[in-house]
Amino acid sequence: MRRRTIGHAVMVLGGMAVAGTACADEVQIYGRLYTTLEYNWQSSGSSAPSTPSTTRMTNDRSVWGLRGNENLGGGYRAIWQIESDLTLPNGTGGMASRDSRVGLDGPFGTFFLGNWTTPFTESTKAFDPFYPTTAGYMSLMGNGSAPSADNVSNTTSFDRRQQNSVNYVSPSWRGLSAAAQWGVNQERVALSRNPMLLSFSLTYTAGPLVLTAAQENHRDYQGNHTEDNGTKIGASYRLFAGTVVSAAYERLRYQTPTTAVRRDAFYLSLVQRLGPGNLMAGVTWAGNGVGNTKTPIGYISSGAETGAMQYTIGYDYALSRRTSLVAFYSHISNGSRASYNWAINSVPNVTGGSLSLVALGMKHAF
Repeated sequence: MRRRTIGHAVMVLGGMAVAGTACADEVQIYGRLYTTLEYNWQSSGSSAPSTPSTTRMTNDRSVWGLRGNENLGGGYRAIWQIESDLTLPNGTGGMASRDSRVGLDGPFGTFFLGNWTTPFTESTKAFDPFYPTTAGYMSLMGNGSAPSADNVSNTTSFDRRQQNSVNYVSPSWRGLSAAAQWGVNQERVALSRNPMLLSFSLTYTAGPLVLTAAQENHRDYQGNHTEDNGTKIGASYRLFAGTVVSAAYERLRYQTPTTAVRRDAFYLSLVQRLGPGNLMAGVTWAGNGVGNTKTPIGYISSGAETGAMQYTIGYDYALSRRTSLVAFYSHISNGSRASYNWAINSVPNVTGGSLSLVALGMKHAF
């Protein structure tokens, strides 16, 4: 994104004046506008006939935000960010509904409080050229996508932004960096259980190579004395100018008071520079669930024919450094007992049905 610096200026937002010289050395406005026109259709499944095909206009998580910092001396800065979502097709949105924080940055790293994407999610999302559109890999990876959640909402999702979180990001040392997040257990006062989230990632970058590993634990999300956890590893490599190959593996495990289930998933993507833009392709495979439960936990249940595959191909045509036209096709093929759906902009779905879409859109970064 291209950041626009506002120095020594006064900004009025919702009746509140924010002076660049008073609150920070530097204030930036940034954002992404991304909307697509989609045609969706699906096949009938094992449980019911398919729903009618539809043409719709979708919002692919358009955002706008403010961020800034204040020099405290000695290599330390106070940092802040307020990020909000926009829904261009219907003109709605929410203030501070996305990555928003206040904290300190210094030689020790970055420490902050707020509503922030988990290190588990952050570790591989850049590997998917379709993230965060309808066709993104989170349709199968992560068991659903939670744009903003606490310890008692979207409890099956491992692709999430965590409210009420304490976060730390280390400095880079010889290409190695770490991130950690604690979703504090403040919901305990209203519940008979004690839910909490812990998320970690470790990333190594050396020239064209990126390696990452992440772990996330959810305590008491499915009931008293239960623990869900996710493990993920990934790699990305720029083979030569204009070609990037990425891969990720994920294992999710869920526990309820009476049952348990686990599921593996793999993702592979290719981005190839072609003409003025990029040719993009991605394949996701979600295996059958393994365990002793037939009741789905999110999209995951155990037994034969509970897995799915997703294929996506598209092209991003650059009009400028900040504006592009995007076209893509995506298809989800469910097993006869599976009902995976688009993680964002979902459609009515039936067990065993397959989903397809073609999309044409435009995105602009500022």
